Amino acid sequence: GNPQPSDSCCSASQAVDVPAGSDAVRHGGVHAAQTACIFLMRPQSNPRERVIEEFKNLYHTDPSFLVRAPGRVNLIGEHTDYNDGFVLPMALSQSIWIALSSQPNPEVELHSLDFEESVNVPLEENYEKSRGWQEFLKGVLDILKQEGYSLSGWKGVAAGDIPIGAGLSSSA
Repeated sequence: GNPQPSDSCCSASQAVDVPAGSDAVRHGGVHAAQTACIFLMRPQSNPRERVIEEFKNLYHTDPSFLVRAPGRVNLIGEHTDYNDGFVLPMALSQSIWIALSSQPNPEVELHSLDFEESVNVPLEENYEKSRGWQEFLKGVLDILKQEGYSLSGWKGVAAGDIPIGAGLSSSA
């Protein structure tokens, strides 16, 4: 039978059952073919307030910057944009928020409230592939380095209200 949420890495309070083998996605691109659950966003306060509050709790200061990447959905042209095709995206009211400040260490320290995980990514190293939400961060940092940008360390807290696994994405 299908594994239950308690049998996988999901807890019942964070997950709902989905059919095994469905197109549902969790953890940044791991298909649900081997699991019976999918993460949902917490319905607490809005993500803007959550990232500011948690930043203050973690670092005992206000963040220097607050950034927002709105969610989006492609009305037409799914998977054509990276093949020089036409696409018609539409912005959503749901977003990913990051509260951040610079730090002297040459690394990015990011805490995800939605995944209840933190990651430290050194800016001076090559990145090994793994799985999970942190791969998006490492990919952006890698592209910026390849393009010749001078990167500085920062620390931050991220959260969003874009449903994970719903076929939506952030415009980040």
